[in-house]
Amino acid sequence: MENSRQANELTELIAVSGELPADAVYRLGGGRHYKTKLVSNMKDSGLIHLEDKDGLRGYRLNFSAKKMLLKKNRDRFEFYLTGITETNRIKSDITRRLRLHRIADVILTMYNAGIKLFRDEKPDVFNPGEDSFIEVTDPLFYTSREFKELNHDMVKVKNARAVGILLNEKEIYIVYNTENYNMKWDYKSEISVKAIMEQYLCRTRMPNQYPSFQITGLVFGNSMDMLYQIFTGGDKLKRSYFLLNKAFEKFIYLTNDKYGETGLKLLCDSEKQYRLNAILSGPLCGPDRGMLIENDALDKNGNPVLFSYLIDMPRLSRFVTALNMHDRNGGIVCFDFQEAILSKCCGERVYFDTINFARFKERFFE
Repeated sequence: MENSRQANELTELIAVSGELPADAVYRLGGGRHYKTKLVSNMKDSGLIHLEDKDGLRGYRLNFSAKKMLLKKNRDRFEFYLTGITETNRIKSDITRRLRLHRIADVILTMYNAGIKLFRDEKPDVFNPGEDSFIEVTDPLFYTSREFKELNHDMVKVKNARAVGILLNEKEIYIVYNTENYNMKWDYKSEISVKAIMEQYLCRTRMPNQYPSFQITGLVFGNSMDMLYQIFTGGDKLKRSYFLLNKAFEKFIYLTNDKYGETGLKLLCDSEKQYRLNAILSGPLCGPDRGMLIENDALDKNGNPVLFSYLIDMPRLSRFVTALNMHDRNGGIVCFDFQEAILSKCCGERVYFDTINFARFKERFFE
């Protein structure tokens, strides 16, 4: 039986996901050849098997692995590995499996970013019977299955695309994963989820920590190309409109890869954001809060500059629209890997200053 740290890690992630996309294995630590051999050994040991149906490939746990995990840490895994649940008795239809894969990709991004997601590592926020005082100090992620424990109201929200809730010290994020296609959104369903979170978390459960009722949207995609589809997709009323209108005051876009993992760490660390903004502001003039165009600074010519290394889609859209409306030019500061797609989204009125991602990561996170 495979007993390495990587085998334990993979087994636990499959447990909380129900089914882990086959390609997602290679986002874990270690070389590609090693992970291929690791998966082969785990299959030979009877711990996991490959579900390959309808062009969708994913790894699931066998009974022996479930039994082993429950014996090792029942508090962590009982919710996922017992009873008639989505992650224990998995439906074979492709719609259910696709949703499991969407959630699993986000779980892996959260895990690689160091966000706490195992149930024995975090307070049971969505259990009204728990201690009434809860304070979030570390970033925590709860899947949609966990917040549906709250009450019957969540079960009534049909067609909601939310895959989870991310809590950090200052903000609440409703999390989505659009992968590599522009999903259709049921506007009323998503607004209902937001309203329930506002009522429960901001007004009932943790009003001292989250008093503002300002909940942020966070959407993951498989690549930066997805952002361009959101900005220029055809059927905007059914697709991009939800992401770009005022449903959320802020709606952040990150990718399910190493860039998104680092971006997620930065998103959850306001002190590092402050430090980075201070560095970026050095050669620029202070912002003009009275300008009709949103800005974080002004360049030497008085043009508005937007810091967009954490891409807030509605804010970016408003910035570009305002530049066109007022016949102005402006600048955007972003990471180097974001520039090509953002330039396609923003048009000719926008110039770019880029942050070297590798140097940033080394300086801030290594």
